[in-house]
Amino acid sequence: MDLHFSLLQIEGLQRHPRYGARVEHRAYRNMFDAMQRIMRLEGWAGLYKGIIPSTVKAAPAGAVTFVAYELTSDWLESTFS
Repeated sequence: MDLHFSLLQIEGLQRHPRYGARVEHRAYRNMFDAMQRIMRLEGWAGLYKGIIPSTVKAAPAGAVTFVAYELTSDWLESTFS
């Protein structure tokens, strides 16, 4: 699901390489059309295609955010209390 919805999200960014005009090629009409077509063509497994790379990307980002929040919180507490 992740890979297909990522593709659905960036579809609007496609431009003609020479003129910059919007290219009107759409893989899916909307989210429901995407889910129906994915289920029909690939089954349940198709909805989870690309989840591992997304998780590998999101886990370190979440960890960095958490550590930065904790360090900033501790610094603010020690500085202003």
